[in-house]
Amino acid sequence: MKTENNRQVTGKVLYSLTFLVVLPAVLYFWARHTAGAVTLPGIHSEIFGAAGMAAGIFLMLSGMHALWHFGGGLPMNAYPPPKFVTNGVFRLLPHPIYSGFVLTCFGASIYSGSASGLWLVSPTVLAGCTALVWGYEGIDLRQRFPGEKRRYLLTIPANSTEKPSVWDRISVFVCLFLPWVLLNGAALVIDNGHTASAFYGGLELNSGGYQQYFTPAALGWTVLAPLVARTQEQLRRFFIGGIIGGGLALYMALVMPAIGLGYMSQQDDSVLLQALLSLNWFWIWLSASVLIKAVPAYRIPVYGASALLTPGLILVSSDPVAHAITGWVGTAGALFYPAVWEFMRRSAEIIANSWREWVFGPVRIISHGFYVGAAAFTGMILGGWLAGPEYVSAMVVFGVIVTICAGLWGQYVEGSDKLKRPFGFYGAMLGIVIASLVMRWMGVDVWVMLGIFSVFMPWVQGIGRFRCLVNGCCHGAETGDLLGIRYTHPRSRVCFVSGLKGRPLHPTQLYSMLWLALVGGLQLKLWLGGAAPSLIFGTYLILNGLGRFVEEAYRGEPQTPVMAGLRLYQWAAVVSVLAGIIISCVPAHRPALTPGITWQSVARAGFMWVFVQFMMGIDFPNSNRRFSRLA
Repeated sequence: MKTENNRQVTGKVLYSLTFLVVLPAVLYFWARHTAGAVTLPGIHSEIFGAAGMAAGIFLMLSGMHALWHFGGGLPMNAYPPPKFVTNGVFRLLPHPIYSGFVLTCFGASIYSGSASGLWLVSPTVLAGCTALVWGYEGIDLRQRFPGEKRRYLLTIPANSTEKPSVWDRISVFVCLFLPWVLLNGAALVIDNGHTASAFYGGLELNSGGYQQYFTPAALGWTVLAPLVARTQEQLRRFFIGGIIGGGLALYMALVMPAIGLGYMSQQDDSVLLQALLSLNWFWIWLSASVLIKAVPAYRIPVYGASALLTPGLILVSSDPVAHAITGWVGTAGALFYPAVWEFMRRSAEIIANSWREWVFGPVRIISHGFYVGAAAFTGMILGGWLAGPEYVSAMVVFGVIVTICAGLWGQYVEGSDKLKRPFGFYGAMLGIVIASLVMRWMGVDVWVMLGIFSVFMPWVQGIGRFRCLVNGCCHGAETGDLLGIRYTHPRSRVCFVSGLKGRPLHPTQLYSMLWLALVGGLQLKLWLGGAAPSLIFGTYLILNGLGRFVEEAYRGEPQTPVMAGLRLYQWAAVVSVLAGIIISCVPAHRPALTPGITWQSVARAGFMWVFVQFMMGIDFPNSNRRFSRLA
């Protein structure tokens, strides 16, 4: 017993030192050593920076006090308090310690004028805290306190027909509108402040005539909706729709080169003012969906006003075509997200049960191999387009090494009599080290290869996840029918290895696809923006690790080892994040490239299609030799 108590004390001391000393020191040195890699302008304000730090420290101390006083324990998720806390600052928001830490990081970045701290370190801290909550702490709380529920003052409104409280309406302004304005302002700064806002709104502030009234009218229209909503359910749909629609519009504006950014105002107005007055037209119809339910007698005037405001906003924007496109996408997400999700969930379920195979003598061709073959081909084409034909042969060698290492990892970590030739992503990551040494021996610029790999790999992984759906690997744990997909095909690993046939499981492969699409877009933006290859590779490792940490928490594969409360791949994800931080600090410059596609590039991409499809989609079912069978 005494030995156990000593171990507990030692663990708590080390935990405290890690998060109170080591972590802040790592973040400080990370910001210092990536100062030259982040070329975006910093924001320097001692007043606002100090205010942010003060507010953040206050939230952290308040959260720690509440856990100690009301929870009877220390603020450590590895050694959590024994009581469920709903008092003190936890009445206001769910995670005051994490929220305070993030606010402190942003405040310190603004106080010091650190561009790296503002645009790289602090957003990573925010994403890391979110991943920790979604991938561990939130799940742990639900397991330890299954009957406890918290209701916060600042939160998403409940799915209820009750009248919204004042705090429900305040939550929309604080947790939806404020982040939208800040992200919109960030998009302006990212795009050097001289082109259109992320939402392609924008009224020239000094323009005359009736045009000057469209944006203020649309802004008032949008603000009116949460004020007149009659039920919490109406407010909830507005809140979630705003997050989804705004996120889609922001994503398209930032990362899709065909659309680009182009804010029309060239004036010296503040970034936040421009962000506030930049309104995508999807907000008009999202607001209309609330207004027609709140005041159904005025349905026709509401539709009429929406139909008038929509073309008005589009026509006065800097790029009407781009504004129209992002508005359609935002509207589809904001108004129809339940139907969109159900379509994706149902499609994933159909694909998950679509196994087909063709046997030719001793050889079997499995349908899921076409997905990974197409993924490899797509990656090669994208890499060749960005780096040029002189790097395509090296990419083939790189891809072959990485694929073989993925197979070796899968064999020795997850292999069994039932899994003759599995593949593991972290084996591919280890293969990068070997491939980099080979690239150096070949005289190829290793950093260019790593940068290109980091841009096309998220898309390769995302397309490859269709194979995971069909094969049944990387499947989720049991969940409800609203989220879950059911596997019924006898060839699926879910049925013949995991024994979960017919049960609703988290579509973790679909979760992964959505995250990888976001990561892939951000990586492409970094490359096209001229970022250093080391920063691009480091960012890929960080983002991939954070996504995998969360995804792994919802997986249900029985063969994955669990160590100290986390799955093996969650620990690997943590290592990936740390490696990304270190690599992003390495100074590396991109040489002059000649991007473009040639027929030779297409031919080599075709070879990679055949090679990867053979490795992952063709086997010898009658053989008992190692690596002979995929299923």
